[in-house]
Amino acid sequence: MDWDTWSKVLIAALGAVAAGLKIWEMYRARPARLSELKSLMDIANLLPDDSEARSTVTSHVETRLASFVSDEQTKRREPTGIGLGLLFIVGGCWLVYTAVTASPWWWFLAAPVLILGVSGFTRDVSRRERDARGRPLNSGHSPES
Repeated sequence: MDWDTWSKVLIAALGAVAAGLKIWEMYRARPARLSELKSLMDIANLLPDDSEARSTVTSHVETRLASFVSDEQTKRREPTGIGLGLLFIVGGCWLVYTAVTASPWWWFLAAPVLILGVSGFTRDVSRRERDARGRPLNSGHSPES
């Protein structure tokens, strides 16, 4: 293979590694949040009972814990969209391979398929409040934007 081909393969591989790291980060976020809350409670328990800092830390932990429990109960991922996104990504990778080995005109099809796959996958893999059909209820943007 020549350097042009290797550069295209490297770009695809780096994209796959970046997606894998994002997924790994998302799975590690939950235990890290719980660990942080536990550490804060341990610190609060070391403070005197009549300390203003203890009540501040305790109320902060209670607020964040209530938010965490609410998120766990109401936010979810959309497995159908994740599966379709992965299917498009795999199909796009096959089209990239075809474009590299056979004919460069396959890039015109490979690029949109990969873009659709990555955008669909990232949209549905994140935990959000969703309706019964799996569509996000809010986009996370304020109405003023």
